[in-house]
Amino acid sequence: MEHLTLAISILFAGYYVINVLLMLAGIVAIKGELGTRPETSASRLLPITVIIPAYNEEDTIVSTIRVLAAQKYPFLDIIVVNDGSGDGTLRELVRAFSLVQETVRFRQYITTAGIRGCYRSAAMPSLQVIDKDNGGKADAINAGLNLAGSELVCILDADVIPEKHAMLYMVQPFVQKPGENVLVTGGNVRIHHGSSVPMGTIEYLSTPKKWIYLLQILEYIRSFSLFRLGWSAINSVPLVSGAAGMFRRVELLRLGGFQKFSKGEDMEIIMRLHEYYLRANKPYRIIQLVRPVIFTGAPSSIKELAGQRKRWQVGLLSTLRVYKHLIFNRKFKAIGILVLPYFLIFEALSPFIEMGSYLALGLASMAKLMSFEYWLVFIFTIIGGGALNNLCAIVSESHYLRLYTRRIDLVKLMAIGVLEPFGYHQLNQLWKIQATFTYLSKTHLKSTWQPPKREGDE
Repeated sequence: MEHLTLAISILFAGYYVINVLLMLAGIVAIKGELGTRPETSASRLLPITVIIPAYNEEDTIVSTIRVLAAQKYPFLDIIVVNDGSGDGTLRELVRAFSLVQETVRFRQYITTAGIRGCYRSAAMPSLQVIDKDNGGKADAINAGLNLAGSELVCILDADVIPEKHAMLYMVQPFVQKPGENVLVTGGNVRIHHGSSVPMGTIEYLSTPKKWIYLLQILEYIRSFSLFRLGWSAINSVPLVSGAAGMFRRVELLRLGGFQKFSKGEDMEIIMRLHEYYLRANKPYRIIQLVRPVIFTGAPSSIKELAGQRKRWQVGLLSTLRVYKHLIFNRKFKAIGILVLPYFLIFEALSPFIEMGSYLALGLASMAKLMSFEYWLVFIFTIIGGGALNNLCAIVSESHYLRLYTRRIDLVKLMAIGVLEPFGYHQLNQLWKIQATFTYLSKTHLKSTWQPPKREGDE
């Protein structure tokens, strides 16, 4: 039993070592990007079409479009795809932007659910709206891809608040690195609760009062600012958030668009791009950016948060299943030998290993089959390592990105970073286990695209 405890402790110690290495690579990426001056010459910038899939978004869609209209970018079109909403999403769009129905002929590169009608804004000619039958988020994006005419498309969630220079930041790798064949750039998604970002202008950033938001802010700091930037440094970004990603349209069309029945379309499309280019042995880049910051709402209750995290885990498992032939396959370089094994071991399997270890080692300790010292080694590795990981992420971000500058905010984040491994982390692991059984039972196939309800800033 003591040998098993030591082996499990070494496994999780390895996990934290990998995370620290990713953080260090992320810091190098942060310093490199922030030291580069953005290209602002209109003659070099590329036209962008923003595609916003919307389902029951009557409360947020108008404000999101107004924020986009205030973007400091010269060539920007917007396509909103109303995916059979059951609320007043289309009504709000018609009222706010004076939409007029028009006949539009465009090539159906990707088959989608039926199109009910197309509209253009009389007040804002760069805005078009597609009204279609419900087909899910991926299907809505594909409808937008069919209509879009620009080289680049930026896919945004309907409830996000991009900072005012977001498009300018996201386009930079495409115009500054023409020889590197940049396929995708991803924005740095953050939670807006507690902060003020009117029309994309950051007035101030502060941490919210609710602990549930603080925990999610911590997770976003770990995920976006450090881990994904670390993977980006070795051109192995596993996914670009569905909330904010810019793509070369022709690449998406080449691969048939987003998978309609995928439960993790944001990770699946990135894996498909990796596989296509690695098989062809062609150069390419998929880049996670430090800037822009894209603000989004977050689940406000444990029930909604659990539902979101379970959906994410089902999406991960479905993607791992589809791309299992890449795992440990040296032909696919870092994706095959590092990224996918990392997600398989530390995201898909580790919840069972960790929670099973708590149970087995607890029983062994009670039965005096294991010394107290080994129990302490295990607990320190899991909980102490997690807290140390959190603190490293917070300190690194506060030093290089400086999003949260008030001392009270840093104190709150560091406090939540220390406390997170004591309960919340284990709750997340239980949600992942539940999601795994849901996935294996195929009950996830019955789920529909339903954005979580969100509350205002607190």
